[in-house]
Amino acid sequence: MTVQALQDELRTQRDLNQLFQQDCSGGRPGEPLSFEPTEENFHRLQGEHQRQAKELFLLRKTLEEMELRIDSQKQTLGARDQSIKKLLEMLQSKGLSAKASEEDHERTRRLAEAEMHIHHLDSLLEQKDKETNALREVRVCVRVWGRGGEGERRRERNRGGEGKELIHNSMVVTEFLQSVVMCWSRSCKQHSVTTEPHS
Repeated sequence: MTVQALQDELRTQRDLNQLFQQDCSGGRPGEPLSFEPTEENFHRLQGEHQRQAKELFLLRKTLEEMELRIDSQKQTLGARDQSIKKLLEMLQSKGLSAKASEEDHERTRRLAEAEMHIHHLDSLLEQKDKETNALREVRVCVRVWGRGGEGERRRERNRGGEGKELIHNSMVVTEFLQSVVMCWSRSCKQHSVTTEPHS
């Protein structure tokens, strides 16, 4: 996996982290926040806050791991460049003719370019697979949430609890956003484990 691909994945994780922080701090703009200050609601909100804090911690940890992988990839590329330079110096020190040395240099350069091109194509394919699988999992989460949320809203309307329905809708939206973030994060982690970066 190239440095560019790792940086793209890191930017994606940062965008998700920023969206999640906005959701934790302010919620959705314009959404009513009327609820009864009961002990049950307090414990429920406290549990939601703890889950959100845990998700935020996991996202930050993922960002740190991605930064470490980028640094490791840069060091690997630097070591590879040094090896190529040492190989060229060794060939030149053996007394080869200028023409033979130039041909060896050109051959080595072409091989290095071909290798980097292959790694780049592999990283693009891996990134596309990750995005496709992540979108599929998010789509499944949306469908499951949609079916469950609609049933809950019908039951609330049948019971005539308008105020409770507002509280329920607020909690359902929060849980839905968390489930989308969890699906995306879990998919990226699973595919990052199965697809190790190329050295």
